[in-house]
Amino acid sequence: MKGDITTERTEELIITIQTWTALEEQSRSEEFLSQILSVKALGEIDLFDRVQLAHVIQVCRDSRSMSEGGRQLFDASRTRTTSTNDADRLRKYLGRLGIEWNQILES
Repeated sequence: MKGDITTERTEELIITIQTWTALEEQSRSEEFLSQILSVKALGEIDLFDRVQLAHVIQVCRDSRSMSEGGRQLFDASRTRTTSTNDADRLRKYLGRLGIEWNQILES
């Protein structure tokens, strides 16, 4: 029948919803990053890196300090390093992209 719900139709709808969700998340990430980076700078970063950077910035915004953000972001690798200066690691990561901690706090 025309109105029957089939497994095939359900799977198609799930894929459609997942696609919409991914596109919405990408759009939010772009908007989020454009508050910190210029359009030119944003255009020079691969999509792969933009997605990661958007998450890093969100963690930073939710953290009380750069050290707290670094501890969250480097939670697994920090146990394998001799120095656990997570704030310095985060500062260097952001610096490679031309971003400073204050820019994140002000955006």
